[in-house]
Amino acid sequence: MDVTMIIDTFWVLLAAILVFFMNLGFAAVEAGFARAKNTVNILSKNFIVFAVSSLGFLLLGWGLMFGGDNPFVGTSHLFILGGGDLSFYDNTLTANVPFWGKFFFQLVFCGTAATIVSGAVAERIKYVAFIIFSFALTLIIYPIVGHWVGRRLAFRHGLHGFRGRRRGAFPGRVGRSVRRADSWPPYRKIRKGRYILSKNTTRKTTSTPASAPMIKELNTLT
Repeated sequence: MDVTMIIDTFWVLLAAILVFFMNLGFAAVEAGFARAKNTVNILSKNFIVFAVSSLGFLLLGWGLMFGGDNPFVGTSHLFILGGGDLSFYDNTLTANVPFWGKFFFQLVFCGTAATIVSGAVAERIKYVAFIIFSFALTLIIYPIVGHWVGRRLAFRHGLHGFRGRRRGAFPGRVGRSVRRADSWPPYRKIRKGRYILSKNTTRKTTSTPASAPMIKELNTLT
């Protein structure tokens, strides 16, 4: 490694670590707003979601996102495990950062997209259903959207940023919107007691005080 590569790699890893700690902020704000009885469930989801995201992005997500110039999805060197030829990705994004440094940087944003969903569905979804959805999001959905943004839109118009903010946030926001359909039967069961019907059948919310309002303020510092 020359000096330039060392500095670039250090900076990319530092930025990735800062993004990784966004999960702490998400956990704080979600636990602070949720009811006390659901705090452990919410913190557990924030802990496990990055492990699930890592597995999905490692197995196939990276390849779908960066594997070639197909306009729809990556089709070349999809699998990076099992002794694959990683030299194919030497010039992906930048040539000054080793492959696993670039992978980790992209991984933390992939995990953040899944964590965005966890806050939206807090107290609204079963644990196993959230894990399955997060795995599908990071295995297929996020990489494909990232491929569209990176290969078809940004590069076509001369935007060669190392990583676009919208690429990470958009899939998470879409997933958040889809999973917040309170009218779905699974949600009605989970949220039993959260809503009551008045005499004119208008839905009203019941009082659900936050478990620890001070904890949510920690999000400001993370």
